[in-house]
Amino acid sequence: MSTHRNQCCITCGKTAGVFLCPGCSRTFCLVHTTEHRHILEQQLDEIIFNEKNLTENTTDRHRQILMEQVDQWEQQSIDKIHQTANNIRNKLAQHTHRYSHTIGEDLVLLKKELKHARDNGNYFEKDIREWTQRLSQLKQSFVKQQNMRIEHVETLTPFIRKIALIGEPSDNNQLLEHEQATIYNEYAWGNHEVRFILQEYQPTSRIFIGIISRKATNHADPYRNPTFYGWGKYNIVYLHGTINTNYKNYRNDIEKKDVMQLTLDCDRRKIQLYNERTKIRHEIDVDLAKCPFPWVPHIRLSNLS
Repeated sequence: MSTHRNQCCITCGKTAGVFLCPGCSRTFCLVHTTEHRHILEQQLDEIIFNEKNLTENTTDRHRQILMEQVDQWEQQSIDKIHQTANNIRNKLAQHTHRYSHTIGEDLVLLKKELKHARDNGNYFEKDIREWTQRLSQLKQSFVKQQNMRIEHVETLTPFIRKIALIGEPSDNNQLLEHEQATIYNEYAWGNHEVRFILQEYQPTSRIFIGIISRKATNHADPYRNPTFYGWGKYNIVYLHGTINTNYKNYRNDIEKKDVMQLTLDCDRRKIQLYNERTKIRHEIDVDLAKCPFPWVPHIRLSNLS
């Protein structure tokens, strides 16, 4: 701070020993200069504290937490599989042991009786009927054992719930030049932007730009996907897969090599399409009941030629 005796202290009004602060351009006396400097030091300490706090919670730490969650999910899934497999093995062992042991003993006994009958010839019609009936019962028991099989069981609640990485940061400077681009990032909150160039766009091209719900991606084609929200050719807007015209006065202004921006505003439940050449922005309100989170950006360009 420099001496500036022609002005008074901004705090107490004294003119003696007045100093000018080059940072805020205010004047202070000697006492309040020290006080002002102390306030700056406190502000610096607060910034240093916040910097340290941010450093301790950097992406590396966050990545470690996410990795631990993935490891935990993996181990829990493996434990579930092991437990189920062991339960099936134990049941299979019990059933096969019981049936095999019983059938085996009865067969040994029947074999002895049949051998004895053949050796001494002491058997009649009653014995034949009894042995035939016993053999038939043993066959039925064997067939019951053979009917056991392993099948996949479909339940309303998944045995192992699939996990996904949500909220991946998007690179706003990345340009997509593919004829079809379904970006497999999933978004359920925040504001995200996909920037792409229509390198192969032709007057005869069919184009779809928008989103689909990750929960219904079996049909990627917009006209087959009931969750598709977005824009198409001929001034068409798609609302949950249905065609709408004159929606918010949308007019298709796309030309070859246009650079477009698709914005997913999850918090406001809207999507926006911006043409960097025409500077025109279009907006669609998304009904979560028709297109639930997470959303997946979907861009499709097909040339009829």
